[in-house]
Amino acid sequence: MGFQTRNVLFGSDIAVVSDFRCRHPKDSVGYQEESEGNNILFVRKGLFGRIRGNKREIADAASFLFFTKGHSYRFFHPVNLGDTCTIITPSQGFLFETFGRIVRERHLQGFSFHLPPLLASPRIVLLHNELIATIRCRAPLI
Repeated sequence: MGFQTRNVLFGSDIAVVSDFRCRHPKDSVGYQEESEGNNILFVRKGLFGRIRGNKREIADAASFLFFTKGHSYRFFHPVNLGDTCTIITPSQGFLFETFGRIVRERHLQGFSFHLPPLLASPRIVLLHNELIATIRCRAPLI
């Protein structure tokens, strides 16, 4: 049997950045979970799989996933590595300020990050790695 850990690395009025490690073995379907926030997940190591309805999605270090608060999914690991991820949870205020009318209109039905895994550009991968390195060195974020 595997284990999961989640540690907050950084928190502000804009977002919370967490380190998430899951060491579940290779499986076809994990248990069902519910997203506790509107999260953006970047895989740093291993592979992460998610099942929403009858759709299987896989993310690796070259992609990222969106999770919608309150929506459930099943996870799986296509290989025995498990995964190590960064989870960024933008604050509701940040979402309202950044996306304005779009979020307000959707908020009436519940804001949703209904997107498939997206391929990360080299710049996004670099910025993600710089963010983690900056947080770990406790350098000021600018």
